[in-house]
Amino acid sequence: MGIGILIAGKTSSGAATLLGPLEAWFRKSCPELLEFAGAGTDASDRPALFVRLHPCAEDVEISAAGPDRLVVCAKTSTAGPGYHRYLCDLLKAAGAAQGVEWLPANDVEETGDEAEYFHTGDGEAVDVHMRSWASGLARQVLEMGREGCDSVAVSMPTGRQFEANGAAVTPMGPRDRAWFATVAEDPDRARDLFPWWSDGFDAGYYLGRALARMWMDVSWRPPFDDEERALLRNVADLLASAWRLDKARAYPWREWREILGYLGDPPRPEVEAGALTSTGPLVGYRRNRVRIVLPGGWSIRVPGSLKESMEDDGRWSAWEPGRTVWFTSFHFAPRDGRGAPAPESLLKDFDPGPGERITAVEGGTPGVASFGRTEEDGRALWRLQGRVAMPAHMGICDIFLESAGDRDWAVEVWRSLRRG
Repeated sequence: MGIGILIAGKTSSGAATLLGPLEAWFRKSCPELLEFAGAGTDASDRPALFVRLHPCAEDVEISAAGPDRLVVCAKTSTAGPGYHRYLCDLLKAAGAAQGVEWLPANDVEETGDEAEYFHTGDGEAVDVHMRSWASGLARQVLEMGREGCDSVAVSMPTGRQFEANGAAVTPMGPRDRAWFATVAEDPDRARDLFPWWSDGFDAGYYLGRALARMWMDVSWRPPFDDEERALLRNVADLLASAWRLDKARAYPWREWREILGYLGDPPRPEVEAGALTSTGPLVGYRRNRVRIVLPGGWSIRVPGSLKESMEDDGRWSAWEPGRTVWFTSFHFAPRDGRGAPAPESLLKDFDPGPGERITAVEGGTPGVASFGRTEEDGRALWRLQGRVAMPAHMGICDIFLESAGDRDWAVEVWRSLRRG
């Protein structure tokens, strides 16, 4: 569900051959917006270029759909009408620079711009479509609430489930039922759902981009490495750019001050003054626990402050000072016509070693673990060593701690493992 574009174009240069020059063009033309650009294959296993231009936007997929045919697919309602118009104009410029002739909308092939702008240039039509989509979304969320569904994910990235009170979780913060009831009746009130509403790079653009980062990406602690420091610096710079353009807007002053403190920057007078009078909940989903989707269809619930990484061998890890979590998954194919191995058979040969024996994983997932002392790289540590299993699937979870006082924390994390 959402609004987007599916645009076809033709080229005499060879569609697959053009993907590399297109990537170079995007990198040169919009480096300040570019989140990611890289080659791959689409769902039909065709060569494709993937480009991400906003923290709230899904990848723009440019596929070589034939020898001389390109197809561009992108959802834009996650970011807003300003993003929609910007992307369409950017694609037109890319086509002109790289010799792509964009084709008219085609009802038979179901190509075109759902918001009409790409082929008509009618910018107001995009606003109308986005308001209409938001109003329909509001009615749907309200109906789901009546059926008992809360904290519905709206326009959120996959792989993370953030915890927040409200009818829905959005990239711009949680929204309650009263907000959705208002939007269902008056779609003009939906503007704050979108991080990029207006054209160009006004204060709303910079503030919206910063808020999206603050809600979804910032871990709300001092940075562990250069990557996290660069994220905090980017957010601080976005907020400063917005404030220079419009000093009258409402800014997340307390959170801005917090980020400057993590960076070791000197205080800003306007930030200090704003923080003194700010009230209400703080921005940032990662202040709470987050459910992370893991390899093999498993998931785990950990504090949002943990730093995550994925190893080349498929192992997932997350850590903060004094605590490290490791997870690896395995799939066992049926053998000898006996069907998928049962959880009990996958666990029966596992010896969790000495220490306290722990069972019972969330939701009744079969599992067993032990907690006790260990040594790693010459350091004395505490370790929770466990396995969880479902038919044909097993997960191995190791949690290393510097303090035995974190035992309950480790057990809670391990017991949060589940599949599906």
